[in-house]
Amino acid sequence: MNLVNFSFSDDSKQSPELTQFLNQVVMENPVLASAKADGRLGILFADISEGRIPTWAALDPDLEIYGASVPKLGILLGILQHHATGGDFRKNILSDFESSITAMIKKSDNLESGKLYALASFDSIHSALSQHGLYEWEETTGTGRGGMWCGVAYNTPATKKWFEDNPAYSEKYRPDFAARLSPKSGQEFSLTVRAGASFLLKMVQGRLIDRKYSDIAKDFLRQISTSKFAKGLLTSDPEAIWYGKTGTYNGHLAEVSLVEGCEYRFILAVQLSNHRSNDVFEYVAQKVVNFVRSTSHISGDS
Repeated sequence: MNLVNFSFSDDSKQSPELTQFLNQVVMENPVLASAKADGRLGILFADISEGRIPTWAALDPDLEIYGASVPKLGILLGILQHHATGGDFRKNILSDFESSITAMIKKSDNLESGKLYALASFDSIHSALSQHGLYEWEETTGTGRGGMWCGVAYNTPATKKWFEDNPAYSEKYRPDFAARLSPKSGQEFSLTVRAGASFLLKMVQGRLIDRKYSDIAKDFLRQISTSKFAKGLLTSDPEAIWYGKTGTYNGHLAEVSLVEGCEYRFILAVQLSNHRSNDVFEYVAQKVVNFVRSTSHISGDS
């Protein structure tokens, strides 16, 4: 299988080697082992290095729990979709709100995120997520994998006040403050590692709308300074470059990252509830970098 046709949709395609590796990483860390046993942990790891057959594995990939700020990726996708298909004034949305998008991704600024949610609208965001397979739910049966859900404007009171104070934007973009809960998790902002990792994979494949918008998304996601993986990555490879989104709120930790080194490229998505330290994220990142750089793994996959 080449990268063009690669996806995380079929669990039967998971790599036994990577599955064994993930289980070992988790079981050797008491915090992660306890979280896995309690159903508080989701991990997905994919080796998509050039020159290798792409492989992946996951532990509880469809555990949908509170995603902190990572579902803001859904807002970004909604904004890009508006720009791609909206026509007339919607074509200005990227230039008008580039600084807001940067603040939402780089700093997780909730006011800027709320403004962008209201501009994109709930319906557009979740239409884009569904079209890209990032949220899956069958209303008639009440079943599905769920995925990435962003169902209300972050910091809604301040967001509404901003639009009241800036009526020109209200008239131009017709903000929408509709709120919805994920039918799977009952959360306003929720995430599965399958959906978070799939966002990044589609970005690499040029399938976030198309190659142009995939590259725009990648530019916004480059080298987040608040990354929970960063210390672990740089300990193993000071030249590593990463792209992604991180989130922390009230004991809920999540991060999805595309990591590129000189000899490798991988996607790593981790989410964990009822924990307040980034140490396990640094631990996992360091383990993964060492694994993808190991000669035994490279010879086994090529």
